[in-house]
Amino acid sequence: MTLRPLVLPLVLLCACDPSAEKVQALEARVTALETKLEQAAADDTQAKAIETLGKRVEALEVNLDGVSKTQTATVTNLDDLAERVEALDTRTKALETASPATAETDLEAQAVTDEVEEIGIAECDDYIAMYRKCIDEKMPASVRETSKKALVMSADAWKKAAGTAAGRAGLAEACKAARKTVQEVCK
Repeated sequence: MTLRPLVLPLVLLCACDPSAEKVQALEARVTALETKLEQAAADDTQAKAIETLGKRVEALEVNLDGVSKTQTATVTNLDDLAERVEALDTRTKALETASPATAETDLEAQAVTDEVEEIGIAECDDYIAMYRKCIDEKMPASVRETSKKALVMSADAWKKAAGTAAGRAGLAEACKAARKTVQEVCK
């Protein structure tokens, strides 16, 4: 805002002393006030910018905390899966070194029922039902048992992963992709 239009009325008010010095003094005072006003506006703008940045930093800290929790849950899920893989590797090595009669007995002892529990995630439950139907109706008898066991093991791992929010979100997407694959393979 400019104060220059106010100078003329001030000069007229001081008509009793029309000296150039008084007019110059008033103009200098008006200029000083304009400068202070501009500086105050700039300071206010900076304060608002600092406040906005503070709010953004707070929001980023909240997001970082959420990411950290998700990362921790993912690491836990990966650790669980790594343990399962290690156990499967141990079993596989034991079966490879065993005699055929022992291996068959071990397989029968470790036989997995073809009953798969629902995961509680619609995409995964749909995939399980579709794949089970594919196994029973489309796959050759020679691979049905192995496929059923693989499905049961996958469903067990998914059930554990579904115990966390991050795991549930990831599973929904993974099961959608798996379902598309089964639809293409089991036409």
